[in-house]
Amino acid sequence: MATIIECQQIPKIQLDILSRTLLAAIERYYADPENQKRYEAWLHSEEGEAYVNRNSARESEREKAPLI
Repeated sequence: MATIIECQQIPKIQLDILSRTLLAAIERYYADPENQKRYEAWLHSEEGEAYVNRNSARESEREKAPLI
């Protein structure tokens, strides 16, 4: 069963702590050259290119959207 998390309800300090923790884990992961090689291989794979193209299209949509 999925749990719905209302991010707007999380206090800013908790989001900051979570963000710092996540960033530190990502930095440790990519500090390993083998993980960096696997990422580069994935990025140039069909799946990786599809991901990049999909997210590039989303960014373009956001740039066109009016600011409220």
